[in-house]
Amino acid sequence: MNSIINLKFTEQCHHYLLQEEREIAIKKCFDALKENGIFITFEKICLENNNTDLMAVIRWQNYMLSNGKTQQEVKRHTERRGTEVFPITLIC
Repeated sequence: MNSIINLKFTEQCHHYLLQEEREIAIKKCFDALKENGIFITFEKICLENNNTDLMAVIRWQNYMLSNGKTQQEVKRHTERRGTEVFPITLIC
């Protein structure tokens, strides 16, 4: 048994890529893993159902406001979704 742990970790980076680029990047991460290696990623997401996604966005906006962002900063940050930032859609 090989005692060396092989782990690839990405955080908040693939959502800046277009779908095709994202698939290539994630495949490269998997391909770089050793046998039984682990790939962990944390990403911005959107939900498949528009109503549920809207509820999540409102909760996120409230979180930003309660942590010191101004209304203008929250609006600017939220408007990036789908233009500069491409959240990964979760299909449940």
